[in-house]
Amino acid sequence: MNKSKWLIWPLILLLVLGACAPKANDDTDKPVITPDAPPAGSFSAADLVFEIDGQQFALRTSIAPLLEALGSDYEMEAGPSCVYEGEDKQFTYAHVFIFTYPMGEQDMIDQICVSGGGYKTAKGIGIGSTLADIEAQYGDGWFDIDGEVVYVVSGDPDDLTSPKLFFEMKDNAVASFTYYGAANVS
Repeated sequence: MNKSKWLIWPLILLLVLGACAPKANDDTDKPVITPDAPPAGSFSAADLVFEIDGQQFALRTSIAPLLEALGSDYEMEAGPSCVYEGEDKQFTYAHVFIFTYPMGEQDMIDQICVSGGGYKTAKGIGIGSTLADIEAQYGDGWFDIDGEVVYVVSGDPDDLTSPKLFFEMKDNAVASFTYYGAANVS
């Protein structure tokens, strides 16, 4: 995806799917996605972790440790959340975009988009990996959604509330990948 698509997609998703009536900051129906590593050749919620230098950062957890690992060279934009009390935020690095939602005093990770920088998934898939590489690590249970290779935790591509892992393919290779927690979908 080009940079403008990265910036617009979450906004469109919020407008289309979000109910702009605030709800209490009770995220009990949205469990933290924890990194219990599943075996190669399969996909589960445990695959939704971003890894930097051996540290794993899960969706639906505080962004503070991830910002510390990535450093302070980012731009931040914020706007009122349509689902939670507070502000949704976007943190933009050179090759990583992170979208958060508010939970009390914390900003919780909802989406991590990676477009370069040598980053890879916890199973070693990065920019330039092939579909065969992806299937070897995550299995063949993916869906083609708008031309992207998408793994859905629930296994149902129509389940908008289920967390997902997206791989944008260009010239038969990964051009970007996105972890999506679906916390802003009510």
